[in-house]
Amino acid sequence: MDHGTEARSNNQGTIDLKATENIQVGSLVTAGGAVEITSTGGAITDADAGTDLDVLNLEADSVLLFGSAGVGGPGAAERLETKVSSLREGNGGSGGFYLWNEGDLTVGPKDGVSEEDKLYVFGSRKELDLCL
Repeated sequence: MDHGTEARSNNQGTIDLKATENIQVGSLVTAGGAVEITSTGGAITDADAGTDLDVLNLEADSVLLFGSAGVGGPGAAERLETKVSSLREGNGGSGGFYLWNEGDLTVGPKDGVSEEDKLYVFGSRKELDLCL
């Protein structure tokens, strides 16, 4: 997705992206639904990294994120900006896992995010529940 590109589901559906290479995320929005992104041979990155920190990359009830070479990046401009209540499953592979979340966030269940994963969650002062 290019910077400024948006995919929207106005019902409780699932937005599902799969690729064997890198996936750049513009804006994925689903009202009460889920977003699932899988990159089996690359990273999941912020399409607007460094240009617009106010645009949410993911807005959904729950997300599953698997990037074999990472999810987001360590710099503030590289993190995926999200507004989700549940990170059901996630794996940042060799590149780590970096989110900035707006609001409360539950991470888990145990079979989704392991204790060995490098998970970095940044955001406003809200509740973070880890179900590991």
